[in-house]
This record gives sequence, structure tokens and C-alpha cells, in this order.
Amino acid sequence: MAAQQNSTAIPGLWPLVVDARNIVFNSGSTFTLGAMADSAYEYLPKMSALIGGQLDVYQTMYELAIEAALTHILFRPMTTTNEDILIAGQAHTKNQEGLIISELEPQGQHLVCFLGGLIAIASKLFHRSEDIEVAAKLVDGCVWTYKTFPHGIMPETFMMRPCARDDNCQWDDATWKKEMKMRAGDNKKDMTAEDIITEGRLPEGFTGIPDRRYILRPEAIESVFVLYRATGRQDLVESAWEMFEAINKSTTTQLANSAVWDITVPADQTPRPLDSMESFWMGETLKYFYLIFSEPELVDLDEFVFNTEAHPLRRLVG
Repeated sequence: MAAQQNSTAIPGLWPLVVDARNIVFNSGSTFTLGAMADSAYEYLPKMSALIGGQLDVYQTMYELAIEAALTHILFRPMTTTNEDILIAGQAHTKNQEGLIISELEPQGQHLVCFLGGLIAIASKLFHRSEDIEVAAKLVDGCVWTYKTFPHGIMPETFMMRPCARDDNCQWDDATWKKEMKMRAGDNKKDMTAEDIITEGRLPEGFTGIPDRRYILRPEAIESVFVLYRATGRQDLVESAWEMFEAINKSTTTQLANSAVWDITVPADQTPRPLDSMESFWMGETLKYFYLIFSEPELVDLDEFVFNTEAHPLRRLVG
């Protein structure tokens, strides 16, 4: 991975799919830090922490990856309140007259909410103090998305309108509706924007919701917890409690907590359960909720690093 990191279509990032059998890690046109790729990036700073920084390769790989992600993957979405937040999307590359062009797909994922916490950890570990602001904007983006939906929960995936990097990202209703109609596709070209909003139950700012489920995922509260430990921001504790109450209200059953089909149904309706509870609900989600309300000495992040399944491993301190 290290040897081929700078020879991909987006140097610094690895394509979503690689050929491990033939050791080809630099051929592909889709790039994401989300599903199917997340742990590859997550373990770069965490491995450095586990071995006490004794190998430089993990820091080098991380820094190359995060610089590329800042340019090609992270975007500020257009919101009605002009929030200064970041969402992690994904990028696709194509060859255009001999030049490799990168195009952003502004699809957010609940799973990629792990990124804010990871960047916070790496900011401290590698003394990249400027990155803590990026981490905060990513975490704030996930918290904002939770609060925007009627049940206070983020869906699995969603689409938003990205702002250009050189504008001030002010809300524009006409621009939002134009992008929303484009995302809706040809089969809805005769529908008005208002009808698409009503049919799709789209909050303002969202241009599509491909997957409306909530499957008890931990990534958002994971990053809220890590950023709280890194900064001491009290508002993060308040947000965590609101998230817990919202999730518990919508997922509680007679037996346990269940994933739900659709968190966009009106607030006066209970989301329909999937009758499914992944093990990460207890192994990760509830663990991070418990820890954010605990004393910081409990699983001190100066002494432990969490693997991707929230198991605390003691760090080797040099």
C-alpha cells in the first residue's frame, strides 16, 4: 500500500477495490473513506499509536491520505443556516484528453462519521494542530445531520449540494431545488420540486436519501466521544445525550433495540423496526455513549487506542 500510494489516480488515496492477489493497489476510479475502505485509513494513525511511533511509514501514509482527502473528498454542504461544517463524500476519476479529472459525489454516509474522531486522534498524535478544526467541522456535520431529521437520527446515506471552495456557501433555494431535480432523475422530470420534496420527505438542503435506514451504527457517537476527549467541548456532551435519547426512542422494542427501516417518517410516527440488532450496537455504540458520560480516566486515550470494533488496546509509549 505504501509503495503504490502515490501512483493512484488520486495520489495519496487508494481506490475502493484493489487486487491483493496480484498486489495491485493503484488501479481504480472510485475513491472513498467510507464503506469498504474506512478501516484501511483508520488503522494508519492507530497503528502508529500502538507501536509507539517506532515506524514512520504509518504517519507518512496517513498524512498523504488526509491531504488528498481534504482536496478531493471533504466538502462543505449548502444549508439554510449556512453551517460551517464538513461532510465526507466520495470521488470518481476519469481520463479527459490525457488528464485525470476528479469529480466529487456528494453522498454522505453514517459510517464515514468515524473520520472526525480519527482526524482528532491524528491531530494530537502527529502534532498537526491545524487539523483539529477539520475534525470539529466533520463531527459538527454529523451532529447537525442528526438534528436535522425528524427523529433526530441520521440515515445510512444522503445527498447534499456541495459548495464551491471559493464561495461563501450562502443558502440559495433555487440552486438547491435545481440540484434536487437533477438527482431525482428522468423518471421524475415532470414533477415539481415541491412534489419531489414531499414524496422524498427531504429536509431542506438534502437532494436525495438513497438509504433511509438507521442500523444502530456507532460512528457518529464514536467521533463525538473522541472529539470531546480531545477538546473538552461541553456542547458535545449535550449533543450526545440528545442523540442517545433520539436513538433509544426510535429503536426500543420489548426485547432489545432494533434497526429501523426509515428515519424520515414524520416525527409523530414510529419508524418501522427491521427486527435486527447488529453486535456493534452493544460492542461499540452503547460503549461510546457510556464513555462520553464517564470520567476521562476510564479508558484514557493517552494510554489506549480503540481498534475499529471499539476494543481498547494499550498503547506502547516510547
